[in-house]
Amino acid sequence: MTGAVPPIRVVVADDSAIMRNAVAGVLRADPAFVVIAVAKNGREAVTALLGADIDVAVLDIEMPELDGLGALRELRAARCRTKVVMFSTLTQRGSRAAVEALTSGAVDCVAKPEGVGNLAASIERIRAELVPRLKAIGGPRRSHRAAAPPVAHAEFHRTPQLIVVGASTGGPDALCALLSALPRGFDIPIAVVQHIPPNFAHALTDRLAQVSHRKVVEVSGELALTRGTIAMAPGDNHLTIAAGADGRLRARLTHAPPVNNVRPSVDVLFNSVPTAVMAATVAVVLTGMGKDGADGAQAIARNGGYVIAQDEASAVVWGMPGAVVKAGAAHLVAPIPQIARALAEVQRTQTVPIPVIWGTP
Repeated sequence: MTGAVPPIRVVVADDSAIMRNAVAGVLRADPAFVVIAVAKNGREAVTALLGADIDVAVLDIEMPELDGLGALRELRAARCRTKVVMFSTLTQRGSRAAVEALTSGAVDCVAKPEGVGNLAASIERIRAELVPRLKAIGGPRRSHRAAAPPVAHAEFHRTPQLIVVGASTGGPDALCALLSALPRGFDIPIAVVQHIPPNFAHALTDRLAQVSHRKVVEVSGELALTRGTIAMAPGDNHLTIAAGADGRLRARLTHAPPVNNVRPSVDVLFNSVPTAVMAATVAVVLTGMGKDGADGAQAIARNGGYVIAQDEASAVVWGMPGAVVKAGAAHLVAPIPQIARALAEVQRTQTVPIPVIWGTP
C-alpha cells in the first residue's frame, strides 16, 4: 500500500500583512501544504529557511531590511536547496528584479494581484495562479523512465539551419545556463519561447543577453534569423517561423488565440517551422509545467529533425520535457551541460551520434 504524500512545506515572506496573511491563509486551507513560517522581510525569511527543511519559499521582491533578491542570494550562498518562487508586482523595477532572480536561481515568478477590487478577488487569484505552481514545484518527483520508448533513430545528419527552444517554469535559469554553455563560435539561429508574464519579457531578453554575452533580440514585427541571432518571443504574442521569398528564415509574431492555455506557445513555434526546414532543425524542450511543445516536437521528429528534452533530475518541473519523452519524440534526454555539448556537436560535425540518455549527470 502506497503511503500518503507528505504536504509541501512552505515559508511565506511579504512586508504587507494583508498579502502575507492572504497567501498563508490560502495555503493553510489546502491539505497539500503546511505553512512552516511567515515573515515580514527577507531577513526573517532567511532565518526561517536556514533553520528548517523547507520545500518552497514564496518571497516578495520589495521588502525592508533584506529584499527578495538579497534573500535569494544569501540562500544560494548558504547552499540552501529550498526552491524559491518570487511574488512580484508588475512595476518596471519589480519586473527587472524578478527576472534577475529567475536567472539567478529562483524557479518561478508569480505576479501579485493588483487592481483587484476586494480581498476575496485577490484570494481567488492567489488560489488560481500561485497554488497550482507551488504544487508542481514542491511536489514529489515521480520517475517517468519507463513511460515510453525513445524514437527509433538517435542521430542527426543535416546541415543545421535552426534551433527552436521552449521553456516554462524554471526556464529563465535553464536558458541562462544553456546559452552561456554554448561555445564562442556557435552561431546557428535560435528561436525561443519562454512562458513569462508579458511585463517581464523585455527584462528577460536583456538579462539573457547580459549573462550569455550573446545577441538576444525580443522579436517585434518581423526579424531575419541571421547567423548568431537568438530571437525571443515577446509577452502575449506567439512566435512563428517563416521562409521569405529569398528562402531565408524569418521570425514573425501573431496574436492568435492561446494554445495549451498560453501565449506564446511552444507548440505554435515548433509547428510553424516550414516542413522543408524541419529536417535541419533541432528542437529543445526545457523545464516547465504542462505539455506545451510535445505536439510540435513530434512534428519535428516525424519530419527528420532532432529533439532534445531536459532530463527529470535537472528539471525544476518535468511536465513539458516529460510529455515529449512520453510521446516518444525525444532523441536525447539530458541535463543542460550535455544539451549544450550536443548542440555544439551539431554545428561542428553536423552529426549527433548520441544515444538516448536518462538523466546522466
